[in-house]
Amino acid sequence: MSIITLTSDFGWRDHYLSSLKGKLLCQIPNTTIIDISHEVMPQNVIDASFIFKNAYANFPEQTIHIVAVDLAGTSNIKLLYCHHENMHFIIPDNGIISLVFEELPKNIIEIDLLGFPLYISYKEIFAYLCEKISNHEPIEGKLVQSIKSFTMLRPMTYPDMIKGSVIYIDHFDNAITNIKKNEFDAIRKERSYEIQFSKNILQLSETYSNVPEGEKLCLFNSIGLLEIAINKGNASSLLNLKGGSTIQIFFK
Repeated sequence: MSIITLTSDFGWRDHYLSSLKGKLLCQIPNTTIIDISHEVMPQNVIDASFIFKNAYANFPEQTIHIVAVDLAGTSNIKLLYCHHENMHFIIPDNGIISLVFEELPKNIIEIDLLGFPLYISYKEIFAYLCEKISNHEPIEGKLVQSIKSFTMLRPMTYPDMIKGSVIYIDHFDNAITNIKKNEFDAIRKERSYEIQFSKNILQLSETYSNVPEGEKLCLFNSIGLLEIAINKGNASSLLNLKGGSTIQIFFK
């Protein structure tokens, strides 16, 4: 039995998602379909990359991952396939692959779309590819020499400071930054510190409940990134934090 995950900007209101799921079940009746997210901001490859990157590795080997984001955003967009980390990936060539993987997969294949625009025939194409993968048949196409790529903004590090930024606002309105715990620990070296943003100065908390309800806090979350939150509140909105907002940590 195959496992297929779906990550898209289709949303839940329209027919796009259910049509795709129906087509997949017609082609592969015994498959299990798992939704990673369908609330990716429309055409936002950065948003999609963050969500998918922090989810896919938790699935069993040989899972088929479909990322269907920004399918109609670019003329003549390519659809790519690769077998990487013992999993299968079907992702459009719009920069997502470069943001998801630390090292680009080898042998990325450009899938022949037979002259059909991807946004029109996505159901048929995804179902056809998943059926072939489930039957252990090779995916045909030409090896790509280059793909569209982006570079994820990394924090700037100095002997006595880290300067990072907000890269994602989650469902709870928490602001997640690009500052990693291992980088923080390596530069801190047991020194005291201050986390500064929007005229706020904070120390780290271990859990949300370390502060009273309605109070702001900083902690390293389950994926090891510095997060700014308000206990049972909306940090991004109330603290005016958005993608690109600057976060600085000073070590004494």
